Amino acid sequence: MMYKKVYKKIIILLFFSFFFQNSFSNNLKSQVFIDNLDRSFVSALTGSPSSIPVSTEYGFILIQENRFLASYSKNGQCLWQRNLNSKIVNFTIGENEFIYVITSKNELVLVNPSGLILWKKPIGFSTNLCALEGFDSRIFIQGKNTLSCFGIGGIKKWSIKTENQSSLPMKKINDGSVIVFLEKLINGKSVAIRVSPFGEVIEEIVFQGKIINSFESNEGLMVVFSTGELGMFSIKNEKKGMAYSKWLNKDIVCTKDSKCIKINNSQYAIITPTKELSVINCSTGIKQTSFSIAEIKNNLLTIDFLDNKYILSDFEKTIVFYSTGKKYKHFIHPEKTGKYNWNYMTFTDAGFLIYFSNDWTINSFKIISTSKEKNNYNFLTYKKNLKNYNNFFELENYVPDGSYFSNKILETLKSGDYSTKEIDFSKNIISGINSYVFEKNSIQTNLDSTNLIKIEYSPIDLENLISIVPYFQTSQMSEYLAQLLSVETDKTLIIKILQGISQCGYDPSGEILLEIERLIKNSNPNDKLILSSAVDCVYEICRFMGRPAFVSKGKNILTNLFYPQYDESTKKSVRQVMQKLADLKM
Repeated sequence: MMYKKVYKKIIILLFFSFFFQNSFSNNLKSQVFIDNLDRSFVSALTGSPSSIPVSTEYGFILIQENRFLASYSKNGQCLWQRNLNSKIVNFTIGENEFIYVITSKNELVLVNPSGLILWKKPIGFSTNLCALEGFDSRIFIQGKNTLSCFGIGGIKKWSIKTENQSSLPMKKINDGSVIVFLEKLINGKSVAIRVSPFGEVIEEIVFQGKIINSFESNEGLMVVFSTGELGMFSIKNEKKGMAYSKWLNKDIVCTKDSKCIKINNSQYAIITPTKELSVINCSTGIKQTSFSIAEIKNNLLTIDFLDNKYILSDFEKTIVFYSTGKKYKHFIHPEKTGKYNWNYMTFTDAGFLIYFSNDWTINSFKIISTSKEKNNYNFLTYKKNLKNYNNFFELENYVPDGSYFSNKILETLKSGDYSTKEIDFSKNIISGINSYVFEKNSIQTNLDSTNLIKIEYSPIDLENLISIVPYFQTSQMSEYLAQLLSVETDKTLIIKILQGISQCGYDPSGEILLEIERLIKNSNPNDKLILSSAVDCVYEICRFMGRPAFVSKGKNILTNLFYPQYDESTKKSVRQVMQKLADLKM
């Protein structure tokens, strides 16, 4: 009996020993050492890297030598490099690939997707926090006790003083207002102010506890409490609504190091290094799924969700997980002081791990195949920004008379610092344009306009209105310029609209270029003044928007003017514009 018991114990021990050895062996096999892989490509940097690379639609952007901003394609080709002539504190990439740079000279610099520096403006205070892009392309900047807002054309719309702000960055909430966290606490609870896009402090908010982190979402602002709980802070009624707590999730334990990535419009992944990745429904706050990512440390470098896979990187490794949580691949980074001597790394959606070295080299390794491998940065399409701030003002059912389009309003917009006056200005301009466009459409389509409240605008009124619109410097007003161009038949006013468009050149949805293309097709080839104005307008849009605008639409518009029906003077103006665009070296 004793022999049998000992024998059974040996068998059990041998079984477990075999199991653990096999499991350990399989785990080692699943790990791939980057050092053992062949490089996919080696490329040269134009300077020593000095920031974490930030992904773009066409590749990535990083800071070099502390003062150069450089852009690279997905395969490591340098697209452009710009010297900002001062130390770059930080930069933000906006929705349409525009880059908002803050320098040590306390300047805000706007760089277009092709690397053209469009303008530099003094901020008026120091900051080490990134710029925040608003719904309609306005730009928010925060300092220790100041908050400012710029238009996409560089005009400072407003600046307000606040109580001392905390180190937490400001965030947008679902109605477009800005949440600014303050340094002070009330009974240990965090305090924030909610500021409208027009510089008005709407309310002061005392949270349920101390906030240590926050994430933007479609439903509002997700906040992380010092207790680890995750809550949703939202605006119930977007028409001048007030803030409220939408939900509180106690199942997900977050930290100040937690990260968030959008999966789709309703789902967000919350990543807490050394613990788990959780997918949450941001509308309900319910955790839908989760899995352990204990191997990922707090020094999280990159997070990506691509082709139903999560790609997570820390300083030591990159692990690819299926959306179910099953591990797909595990890569061990080279030693930082090893043969690649790297100090920064990134993952691109083309499936590369890229390491950046102080010896000005890029070493890249293909780790997965993806659906976005094609290097198509030259063929970017515009993103239509559907969000605006109409919820902050009511568009009454009336048509403002010509007094609302005076030169005084124009001068106010040009000089800046108009704060909440923008609400009334916008309301009147939009109401006037909507009424005018409706009336023009009614005439052209024989619609019944008897119920329309209307005022007959004089040519001077209309010219003043058109002159005012570009100085709002927002994506919404760019779309209204496109609408005016689509209905106008008067040649004088058409030229005025084209001149107005040229004042800013901002066409984020591509609608203006489409309307210019239509205008040229429908114009008499002998209407040289209209054609000349249209050509100049195409130049200003392509200059401002960058190479994507030129490749996707601008080039086609210009080259079509070389057809035989157009005379030599028109063709000459096109050649001049093409040369000017070439000289920009975008």
